[in-house]
Amino acid sequence: MAFSIRKSKALRGAFLKSKDGATAVEFALVGPVIVMLLFGIIQFGIFFDGTHKAQWACEKSARAVRMLDMPTDEEIMATLDAELKTPAVGVYRPTVSRMDKNGGTFVQIEVKYDYTLPIPFLDAIPISSVSGTEILLRDVPDFDN
Repeated sequence: MAFSIRKSKALRGAFLKSKDGATAVEFALVGPVIVMLLFGIIQFGIFFDGTHKAQWACEKSARAVRMLDMPTDEEIMATLDAELKTPAVGVYRPTVSRMDKNGGTFVQIEVKYDYTLPIPFLDAIPISSVSGTEILLRDVPDFDN
């Protein structure tokens, strides 16, 4: 019996001094946090890509609309829809509004991009961005009259 008590104390001491498996325990504690950070970085990259595409579509459609002679809101929206592609994730909500200021007619083209992060425990937090531009419409005088 004395032998088994000494043996168990020796095994317990060897177990407490042993470093085997410490790396696995540390990875088990730190690994999920690193994976969540990496996943979050990827998701925010997707969000910023969608925001960049919305801004690019606003600017490109504004350049095209600038060449038209007093276009209607439907023509402006059709030009914007032609440039605005479906996002990988999320939803685009384009709007067009007119305003008269400084003696001219201006059009404000905006695209709201709504995105919900597919990260556990953050699904209820939507992220939105608004991209837009404002342009002065051409008013070409009619010389025929």
